Amino acid sequence: MKAKEIFNENYFPREDDYSRAEGHGDRKPHLTLSHLNRLRKVKEKKTEDTKKRMKSIQTLYNPPQAEG
Repeated sequence: MKAKEIFNENYFPREDDYSRAEGHGDRKPHLTLSHLNRLRKVKEKKTEDTKKRMKSIQTLYNPPQAEG
């Protein structure tokens, strides 16, 4: 048996998903100023939270100061 014959016997076109194009759409959504503004606000909030967390961590883990 030739390889082509084996392929034709076991080929089911309805189950062939490999060559079918997927309909995801070709274009990405455009970034608008509102998207960029939202990203900027999120980044500012993250940096603010990080600063607060680092300040609290410093107070927790700093060695106690010697009295006197």
